Amino acid sequence: MFTWICLAIGVFCGVPLFLGLTTLFDIPLGHGEAMIAAPVFNFLLALVLAVSGRIAIGWSPIRW
Repeated sequence: MFTWICLAIGVFCGVPLFLGLTTLFDIPLGHGEAMIAAPVFNFLLALVLAVSGRIAIGWSPIRW
């Protein structure tokens, strides 16, 4: 469940939130590279955080 929530938040922040903020503040996007790069970057960042979170959640300390 953690993985899916993390990926959903990454996609939400990459697409509607980013496009909404750029429209709200009237930020020029140049040739549109940012409209493609921002969702991809946020999805990849969410994927990295999900993988590291899964490792941290499943971590059990070594008992000597």
